[in-house]
Amino acid sequence: MGFDAAAVKRLERHAARRYECLDLHCEGMAARVVVSGLPNYMYELERFTSVFEARRHFIAELDSVRETLMKEPRGYHCTNLDFVVPSRSAVHGLIIAEHNAVYPLMSGHNTICTVTALVEGGLLTNSNHISLRPGVSCTKHPGANMFDVMFSLETPGGIIEILAVTNTDLCAFAAETKLKCISVQFRNVPAFFAQSVDIKCKQKYFDLGLAGDGLKFFSGKDAVVKADIAFGGMFYCIVDVAQFGENRLSILPENGAYISRFGEMLKVACREQFPVEHPVLEGYPGPDIMVFTEFNQESQQRRNAVVMSLCPLEW
Repeated sequence: MGFDAAAVKRLERHAARRYECLDLHCEGMAARVVVSGLPNYMYELERFTSVFEARRHFIAELDSVRETLMKEPRGYHCTNLDFVVPSRSAVHGLIIAEHNAVYPLMSGHNTICTVTALVEGGLLTNSNHISLRPGVSCTKHPGANMFDVMFSLETPGGIIEILAVTNTDLCAFAAETKLKCISVQFRNVPAFFAQSVDIKCKQKYFDLGLAGDGLKFFSGKDAVVKADIAFGGMFYCIVDVAQFGENRLSILPENGAYISRFGEMLKVACREQFPVEHPVLEGYPGPDIMVFTEFNQESQQRRNAVVMSLCPLEW
């Protein structure tokens, strides 16, 4: 398999640079935690006033690093990148990068993967800002070898307070033995509801994009899909599938391909018709992620399916 010209240029640009990465997953959602390899100035504490500022610089000057680590030579469509950088306000800073040049202000599964990498990789070196106590938070794994490790991470969206439940015979701060991360809890950045919207779906685009899937919602004409826009680290376009009635799209693995195509089109249509901006952190538009949700009357629980972008959508 050959590389296109752009891929060759990316490889040449980064050929002499070595990145130290830890690959993890959170319930199947992959993340590559990058702990070294960026230009030296990215690890200088005084270079940036905040991780939000460092993120802005990364997008403008270092996006080729994201492309290189995601796409060559063994890229994976569903992985994200988590760059561990210095922070003036926390133990470490975290810049999150995804496909389609999306750089979230905060991401739950990326935070969990990064915390696990820091704990199990023995990378929590700033002990003045780390608290340790005998484990009391995890009732599923009781025992004398449990420890709660508490510290903070600075994401572009703000400070995240972390509680990592660990298990080991020896504490990593007292010996070379590394901690084993059992679970991760965190307090997220402020989340808020933005607005409810009616997304206008043009039949000629949606019927063409969904041809052959056997599920039609539009009955040969343009339609409206109701959605909510909310922020929780990213701007989510949230669609309840119950509104589709008898032709309801059930959130099941066998519908995954259809969910992906339909969701990507809805997300882009929502962003075009109802663009939003973060009220405090300038320059973060949305929606940039899509969620279908379905309520099960029998179990009284909801099932969700998240749709993320791999590349720009052309109607």
